[in-house]
Amino acid sequence: MSIFLPRPFSSVRDPVWDLWQKYIAFTGKDKFTWARLGGGNRSRAVDASTFRTIASWLTGKKSPGKDCWISIHDGPMDCLGKHSFELEGLGEPNTGQEDVSYIDIGFPVDLLETLGGQKVADRFVDLVAKVPFYCGMAGFIFHRSPYKFNAVIKQMAALSRRYEGVEVSASQREQYWAEKGLVSVNWITLLGNDLLKKLGGSESVQRKLPSGCRVTVVEHGIVIRAGDSPLLGDRNTGKDELGLWRDVYKVVKPVQFIDTAYEFNAFEFDGQRTAEWLRRLDS
Repeated sequence: MSIFLPRPFSSVRDPVWDLWQKYIAFTGKDKFTWARLGGGNRSRAVDASTFRTIASWLTGKKSPGKDCWISIHDGPMDCLGKHSFELEGLGEPNTGQEDVSYIDIGFPVDLLETLGGQKVADRFVDLVAKVPFYCGMAGFIFHRSPYKFNAVIKQMAALSRRYEGVEVSASQREQYWAEKGLVSVNWITLLGNDLLKKLGGSESVQRKLPSGCRVTVVEHGIVIRAGDSPLLGDRNTGKDELGLWRDVYKVVKPVQFIDTAYEFNAFEFDGQRTAEWLRRLDS
């Protein structure tokens, strides 16, 4: 799940604290093995002090500095795991800065088997219930080590041509255009109140959405769920399983931001290719 937040982070800190408490109560602290707090490139083993630091930053008891950077994971140090929580909470923007804050949360895929799609979706809705957001999405992602974006972007570019339902995990790039409009549509799509106004309001959007969608109104927008569970959208099957998603896309397309000047990677996933991927449901 990716959620794009307004700046400065101090304006959304309290609801993010609410999200964190719900998240950690659900996953349990014992899942996590390593973290990076405060940026930099040094990881540390998770212990009780890790959670005390996070709590002090998210409650405002201590300052995290100009930006609030929390990256906590399971698995071997610096490597791919099943659970992950990343927050980049940015301070006041300087003139011309376009990037916004974001939260990325990764859950193990077998959660769908143990809980089912309905309960997983309900969990996502509960997490964002109080959080101000521009937009966001949840579903299957190309899962990767949090510090290996450049190492795997070529593989994500290739796989994205086949699996249209799987998100390219690139919030550190998407944060540059999330304030301008909706980034992507997936199984779950978040639309903040500003985008809803451009679409005629929450009720207007809900009327236009297909009957297979479930819409939940939260404090700062709506959460759209297209179908019972996330989908791969595998083009090689010869079947289009993303028909409902395409219907959702038709409704929200007017507020999506696409510009070929914005790219996942200049060499492996350039602006034209990025724009094509963002429009993958436009048919």
